[in-house]
Amino acid sequence: MISTVSGCRLWVRPWGFILAVLPLGLLGSCSSPQEAGLLPNLVVFLADDLGWNDVGYQGSPIQTPNIDRLASEGVRLERFYTFPSCSPARVALMTGRSPNRMGIGDPIGPGRPKPPLDERFFPESLQSTGYQTWLIGKWHLGGSEDPRYLPRRRGFEQFYGHIGGGIDYYQHTHFRRHTADWYRNEQPIQEEGYSTDLLTAEARGRLQGRDKSRPFFLYLSFNAPHIPLQAPEESTEEKYEAIFDAERRTYAAMTEAMDTAIGKVLATLDEEGLRDNTLVLFVSDNGGNEEFGGADNGPFRGEKHTFFEGGTRVPAVMRWTGVLPAGRASEQVMSMMDCFPTLMAALKVTPGNNKPFDGRNMWSQLLGQQADMPPHGMVMAKSREQGAVWDGPWKLVQQPDRRLLFRIKEDPREENDLSAERPEVVDELTSYFQEMTQNLH
Repeated sequence: MISTVSGCRLWVRPWGFILAVLPLGLLGSCSSPQEAGLLPNLVVFLADDLGWNDVGYQGSPIQTPNIDRLASEGVRLERFYTFPSCSPARVALMTGRSPNRMGIGDPIGPGRPKPPLDERFFPESLQSTGYQTWLIGKWHLGGSEDPRYLPRRRGFEQFYGHIGGGIDYYQHTHFRRHTADWYRNEQPIQEEGYSTDLLTAEARGRLQGRDKSRPFFLYLSFNAPHIPLQAPEESTEEKYEAIFDAERRTYAAMTEAMDTAIGKVLATLDEEGLRDNTLVLFVSDNGGNEEFGGADNGPFRGEKHTFFEGGTRVPAVMRWTGVLPAGRASEQVMSMMDCFPTLMAALKVTPGNNKPFDGRNMWSQLLGQQADMPPHGMVMAKSREQGAVWDGPWKLVQQPDRRLLFRIKEDPREENDLSAERPEVVDELTSYFQEMTQNLH
């Protein structure tokens, strides 16, 4: 709610207090963001293929002091789930709906299904409310064949980064096809530099040069630490000499570089006086690539592209200084599909979606105002034969040749298969799975 005092607009939280008020005699004018009473800002940091055990606050040897600081100053989402590959996770984030409904179970590429144009992306909701909306980094939701799927057609005022799934960190070309993939808005550009550094500079520039009369949404979608494994030239690999595996040493340096980038953006928020009016979400798009990507999803079983916890349960933190309780660990089961409704509730923005969410609004649970809600029929799938279902205390892992059943909170390492003992639970969860995967192959 916006309140006006002596010509100044002040953001009033629904529970009745004004976010910040200075004596009017000291203001002179109402030109600064906090004095003007702007709606809250939103920053989303999305890591690419970051494993559960690849952040310092989980006990990793990789140094991530800035992510750790977010964890200590915010709420750690200890049971955050996502689809185990890039595009499905991003569809869930942007729409609040299951990509499986749209026939999407794999990374988007030429000839593969894309999120339909009548699906509302949450930056569209923010844009219609007056937000500045910036995507900096990885898109991977279509557009290489049809420009209607590009970021600026789906709610982002500005785009800087790459459209496809992964790039060479220095050449900015697709990491497999070796075709150029570096854009400003819809124009291809050529630049020199390490991609993580370039994205960081762009994000800081956007914050410093923003329209101070409008709130903003910054979506900083890193390509790090996705393959190819390329550390920055001023590498910190030598500090990880105790790590025997060479791929993991490089991965560690890449992850530390991403953490440094996050620290620079957080510092810019502080320098601009934006911390207290900015909700920050940090999350990985899916589990880490252990096979040839250097990640570590321990203690969980599985990795990227699998539906065990190692592929679907990821590090996630949410910070809003003075609003969310600092240093809290939330056991609320939350998924990427919950982000759209939850973030809109936090920001007091009407979602405006014309299709029902699959995700749920978890804001009251994150605030600690209401009891945690158990998952109910939460399905994530790659195909009709591969995926998982979470329901109450149960998790069903569907594989082409078998089904595995776990009491997942008690058995997060998925070591004790109960499918033979509880066939009725297997049948019930299989029905949820079959219903949600009708549009998949």
